[in-house]
Amino acid sequence: MNHRRRNLLLAITLAVVILAVGGGWATGTFTDWRDRLSMRDACDGVLVGDDDIRDTLGGERVFAEDVQQDSETRDGLTHCLVRGSDQTQPALRVDVRWSEDAHKEALPQGHADTWQETGTAAPIGKGWPGTVSAVGGDFHATVALACPDGKKAEGKSSLLVTADLGRDAQHNDSHVRTSLARFTTGTAAKAADKYGCPTPQQHRPEKVAQAPLDKSVPLTEARGSCSAVRDLSRKEQHRGITRAQETPADNDAPLLDCFLSTSEGKPGYRLSATFGPYAKSYQQAAGSSPIHGEFGFDKEEHSYAWATADCPGSPQRALFTAWSVLNDRTNKPTVANPSPAFVRNALAAYAKTTADARGCTDLQLPH
Repeated sequence: MNHRRRNLLLAITLAVVILAVGGGWATGTFTDWRDRLSMRDACDGVLVGDDDIRDTLGGERVFAEDVQQDSETRDGLTHCLVRGSDQTQPALRVDVRWSEDAHKEALPQGHADTWQETGTAAPIGKGWPGTVSAVGGDFHATVALACPDGKKAEGKSSLLVTADLGRDAQHNDSHVRTSLARFTTGTAAKAADKYGCPTPQQHRPEKVAQAPLDKSVPLTEARGSCSAVRDLSRKEQHRGITRAQETPADNDAPLLDCFLSTSEGKPGYRLSATFGPYAKSYQQAAGSSPIHGEFGFDKEEHSYAWATADCPGSPQRALFTAWSVLNDRTNKPTVANPSPAFVRNALAAYAKTTADARGCTDLQLPH
């Protein structure tokens, strides 16, 4: 082969390569390849399949990157950001850690502000120890999987997986809530396998329950998370507490909420239960909260009380709270002059029933 022909062949080969590369970029082939690699490698490889992520983010493109953990998310096993575009939203932030390293971000936004209507949680269902919540277009899902004798657990009691989704959607969008639950449970299952925990046997969530504030029923007909206090309604009817805003009863959910409301549907009291590592997260998130110790009662304004109990599967005592809810406009209690007897009685009924259903012991109630 003479010199001229060799140069011609090299030029043709180079042109073909350039066209192929250019065509790849033009058609998105290389972008797709890069995105797939990012999804495979991010979060230590525990992210669930791309189809579930696309459904959660609401688009076709998905890519991910590990992010540096800050002071609030340090000590995690892995932390990453999944996005559907180069814009700020939609985006999905994922955190995986041992329960002993639980932090306040494991709780829904505002959940520790139990004197307000924020951060309400609904169970994922299907036996999953997790919840979903939303404030506006900010969605939150969390799962805590038991991990006894895990090969890599080193004495840790459970694996905590949290996902925060920012997306243009209504807080009660059933499809988005269920998609996020499926993503979080699927990722939790892969994380369990990755870190040596038992593989969850639960089925995929089919439809996540509504948030408790999305509907109400007469308190005497409460059958879900408010069923423990339905017999107390007659004592409070003179104060206008006649309805319940609740989620389905679920003995696996680590966060429970029940609102006792007026006939107009305005929350007057909030009863909440926080189990496992989330009780530790509550203490961190509450900051200057007056809730300290195993039990207590607000003797000045009679607006809150709390109790604790030992529950199976966690070294952290479960926390049960009863609060008089503040009106978000006036910043005053919806029920004027909260009844100290009712706050105590509601907490006692709620905590006893919930603790018994979970096999908890050593329930400490305020005297």
